Formats: sequence, C-alpha cells, structure tokens
Amino acid sequence: MSEYFQEYFRTGDANVSFYSVTGKTLGINNPYHEVDELPGLLYVCLRIPTGGGKTIVACHSIEVAANELAHKRELEGIDVKWNGRIFFP
Repeated sequence: MSEYFQEYFRTGDANVSFYSVTGKTLGINNPYHEVDELPGLLYVCLRIPTGGGKTIVACHSIEVAANELAHKRELEGIDVKWNGRIFFP
C-alpha cells in the first residue's frame, strides 16, 4: 500500500501506479478499477476471508495511509472516528 501511494504521488495516475506496483509485487499487472460513485478517489480494496485479520489490516492501513498522505501539502492531519470512518481534513 505504501508503494502504491508513493507511485501515485510520483505519477499522479492511479491506474498507472496500481498497474506498476501490482506488477512489481505480484508479478501480475492488474488494472485499477475506479469507483463510479466516487470519481477521483484513490482507494485500495483488499479481499480478506472471515478470520483473516481484517480488523488488524484495517488498523495498520490507517497508519500507512496517514504516513504517506501526511507528506502531501493538502493534508494537515487525520481524524479517525470510532464509527469506522476516516476523515481527511
């Protein structure tokens, strides 16, 4: 995830970044699928089975995203709400 964010900040293109990073890490260049209802939203979707540690992965993902995105001027901080939503002011 960290590599994906870094590549996105370098290229400015979610599809190119995702394609590149999945090729390097998985050996398969996967295309990026934008969410139609949320155009322009940079996202990552991980499919983890029941009992696979989704909560732990989600908690660590918040830290990774915050650390990578905090370096951008547009982001001044991160506020994690207990209802599970993350707000980037």
